[in-house]
Amino acid sequence: MLASGFLLLAIAPQGVPAQPWLDAARSAAERSVVLKLDDALAADARDGVLLGVAPEVAAVAQRLGGLAVERYFTQSPAELAELRLRGLGRGAWPPPPDLSLYFRVSTETPAAAAALAEELRRLPGVAYAYVAPAPADPPTDIPPVTPDWTQFQDYFEAPTRGTRQYALAGFLGARGRNVRVTDCEYAWVYDHEDIELNAGRLVGGTPVGLFSDHGTAVLGQLYAQDNDYGVTGGVPQCEMYMATEYATQFGFNPTQAIINAALSSQAGDVILLEMQTSGPTGAYVPEEWTQASFDAIQSATAAGIHVVEAGGNGGMNLDSAVFGGAFDVTVRDSRAVIVGAGSAMDHISLWFTSRGSRVDCQGWGESVYTAGYGNLFQAGSDDRQDYTSNFSGTSSASPIVTSAVVALQGAMEAHGMTPPTPLQLRDALRVTGTPQPPLNAAMGRIGPLPDLEALFDWFGLPQGLRHGPRAVLGGLFTLELSGNPSESWTLYRALDTALTPTPQGMRVLGSNHFASVASGSLSAAGTATYTTQVPNRSGLAGREAYLQALFGSARWSNGGAVTLE
Repeated sequence: MLASGFLLLAIAPQGVPAQPWLDAARSAAERSVVLKLDDALAADARDGVLLGVAPEVAAVAQRLGGLAVERYFTQSPAELAELRLRGLGRGAWPPPPDLSLYFRVSTETPAAAAALAEELRRLPGVAYAYVAPAPADPPTDIPPVTPDWTQFQDYFEAPTRGTRQYALAGFLGARGRNVRVTDCEYAWVYDHEDIELNAGRLVGGTPVGLFSDHGTAVLGQLYAQDNDYGVTGGVPQCEMYMATEYATQFGFNPTQAIINAALSSQAGDVILLEMQTSGPTGAYVPEEWTQASFDAIQSATAAGIHVVEAGGNGGMNLDSAVFGGAFDVTVRDSRAVIVGAGSAMDHISLWFTSRGSRVDCQGWGESVYTAGYGNLFQAGSDDRQDYTSNFSGTSSASPIVTSAVVALQGAMEAHGMTPPTPLQLRDALRVTGTPQPPLNAAMGRIGPLPDLEALFDWFGLPQGLRHGPRAVLGGLFTLELSGNPSESWTLYRALDTALTPTPQGMRVLGSNHFASVASGSLSAAGTATYTTQVPNRSGLAGREAYLQALFGSARWSNGGAVTLE
């Protein structure tokens, strides 16, 4: 990762020339102070002046004199209060902070900003004061025809190398249906041929256009559509949104992106933070090292929103005393899932990744095939057809974990189950999956690589039905069933879903063309394979069919979803 907001890549950025924008943002940041007042106070900023009746606020305002003061967040205090109330209503502890008490103070020079921050920290009523973090440099198919590289996305294949995302792609809800996901970073080529989003999916601001290849690569891992070209995302049916940290409306402010994402999300939705910041030694660490970002993340998770946070590429052990306990959950805990970068073959920690007890789990930090950059495939100057085979860092690791989180949320919602809280899900990610080799873990934890099936089992999702997510009209379609030895089974299908509690568990099939289509018995090993020919009816093209098996008279399997084409 590169400074507050961008993850390390070995490929040079393309698109908008970065330096003028970065220089402007850096200059503004180093002359600004982020001020947070105690939650017990009431204050506001109007016309560049800090206002409040409490003596503590008056003393701070007097010290600021004629310096320009503005709210740190562009949302109104009422909007920020609504997010806080969501967390308080869920009984979150510690209670989420009052984000309306964050302000930005502009000074003339970096030295003046540093001196002011130190002085403000000594005043009563000041919770935090620090120099603002700055960004750093980041190290339907259109002609011509694009090849299909899905076979090389081993990070979604079966363990021990991958997360089993593709094997469970036919599991009802596991492709992210009805789950909102917001990627927070600089920019994206969101109309890429394999992504096909539009500006209506931007939340809270218009990107200035920096480092759009990076965002495109992340979207490719998450949301690239399941077609016959390019790559395939882990959760291509999720509701994908984007929140920029560097907008034409508010400049560079990663914390603003987090709040924009949180205010547009609900409990059970997911925010991905593809950003980082400089730690006390200058090396890159998770974004939550910055106090305002920590408070924003904690406010989101208090409201039941899952936050997946890239661990950063500074190579730091977060248990080091230099952090003063900032990454010790007994001292402060954002409830976010922090992701480290592991090797593609044996899941040892890569040299650049953050590590330590606060790092919850890992994803591939190297050799990731996805959209963007163009070193694998490039059609002239059309960046909508760029693909790469070496996306890397905690940048590439975090979307792999995010895909597992979104798949679990979607599957549980589709089966009528209450999704886990952020802490419950984080705990599960820490103890399930393919483990980091013990000798390597002794040198610094990055945690296991998620295994989606183990995660589903952990939360009690029904099992027993496996098949692919696509079926060709007129072609053969094969599925696998599993359960108790010699158990009878009946397979049902429908063209819609509806949750119906029964003595055998949750039936997920609706009434539209509901019917039994096959029956039989499992083998002595408790397995069966069933193959059928898909009806060749043009009216079915593009529709989804849904499947579910009843084993004996005892239980329903998981539901399955198949796109007919």
